[in-house]
Formats: sequence, structure tokens, C-alpha cells
Amino acid sequence: MPLQNLFSDNLPILELESTDSTNNYAMRQIEADSAENGMMILANAQTGGKGQRGKQWVTPAGDALLMSLILRPNCSLQQQAQFMAVVALSVVRVCAQFLPNIPIQIKWPNDIIIADKKAGGILIENVLRGSSWEWAVIGIGLNVYQIDFPKQLPLATSLQIHAKIEVSIRDIARMIRAKVLETLADSQDSLVDFNEHLYRRGQQQKFCQGQTTFWAEVEKMDEQGHLVLKHADGTRQSITHGAWEWVW
Repeated sequence: MPLQNLFSDNLPILELESTDSTNNYAMRQIEADSAENGMMILANAQTGGKGQRGKQWVTPAGDALLMSLILRPNCSLQQQAQFMAVVALSVVRVCAQFLPNIPIQIKWPNDIIIADKKAGGILIENVLRGSSWEWAVIGIGLNVYQIDFPKQLPLATSLQIHAKIEVSIRDIARMIRAKVLETLADSQDSLVDFNEHLYRRGQQQKFCQGQTTFWAEVEKMDEQGHLVLKHADGTRQSITHGAWEWVW
């Protein structure tokens, strides 16, 4: 299906009361040959929501947007970083419609940060056939209505904490899908825009790997999706996601 045909409110939405994870459900649709380009999976609750590096995404039922968007990427595997940038920027731009005066940024590679706290995250899983990028399953979790968080999550936040949200989660999901499709259609400067929203860009940040730690200035995400850091002596280092841990 051509991209221009995806700008429709009639695109399929599968709404679930509960599932293990919307990404898993989306993958099962692909495996069953039931997936459609632009299909969205929306759940009220997840029993095994996925986060980065195998972490779980846990939230009370009905308080968060829990969605997966199934797309046939209109680009090559070498453009995965730009694709991810489009998705993250789309979520930021939708959030900004509700919080016009609140800083909303992207912590590399794909956490949504509102006023220095984490409000959501993105997990993109790919289906490859040979060297062909057949499907992308874009999982998005976003705290919407939750105002109380466990003590072990002192850096969590939600849209509702910063503004009264009167839009349904379903409508927010549709807004995000529309924004992703719109931005994919005109994404020449997605990496530039991503870096303009990069959390702590130009600031010193601590990273660790086991017992090894270091500080460096966050400079940008490059075209390969690596985070480029600048050390005090002027040298630069590119790190891959998962190799070094960001220390809050």
C-alpha cells in the first residue's frame, strides 16, 4: 500500500483489553499473514510489556498509552536510525500539542523525557526476509493519566502531571499514528530535528559499563544511530546502545 494511502482515519485499529505485549501481538499478526500496513494494536493493559534491553514496561491498566504500529518501511536497513528518529520526533510533537510550554526531549536512543523525567519509551522490532526490511513493529508506551508512581520510579512522569488531559488514549494513539506517517513522508531532516531535541545535548553526562565510568559531553546521534560523545581532550567517541549505560 503506498504511503499516501495511509493518511486515513479508517486504518485498522485492534483494541484489546489485555495482552502480553502489543509488540508480541503485532508480531503474531505478521506471522499469521493478517497484518496490514498501518495497522495499530492498542491495549488497555499488558502483562509483559517490553522495554529496552529486556526490561518490562509496567503501568496500571487504563492509565497509559500502550500501542504498536505495524508498517512496511519505505526505506533501507541502512536508514534505521532515521526511521527511529521519525518515530521519536512524532511522539514528541504530539506531546507538545498538550504541553506547549514544557520541555519535551528524546533521551538517546528513544526515551521520551518531559521536564527531565521519563514519560515514555519506544521499542522498534523488525521483520527481515533476506536483506529486505519487510515490516517494522513500532511499540510505544506513554504515561498519560498516571499521577502517582512507585518510590522506585522517582524519575517517572506523565502528561497528566503537567497538564489536564481530556483527550482519550485512543485519540492520542491515532494522533501519533498520523504524525508518524506524515513525518515519514517528509523526513529529509529527521536526524537534524532529532538532535535538536536530544536530551542533555551539549552537557556533560555520566556513563558506566560495569565498574568503569566516565563523563563526556553529549554531542549528537549519527546516521548509524550511535551516540557521539566529546571528551574533555577534544576526542570523540561513538557508543552503541546497550554497550554503555546512561547514569541518571
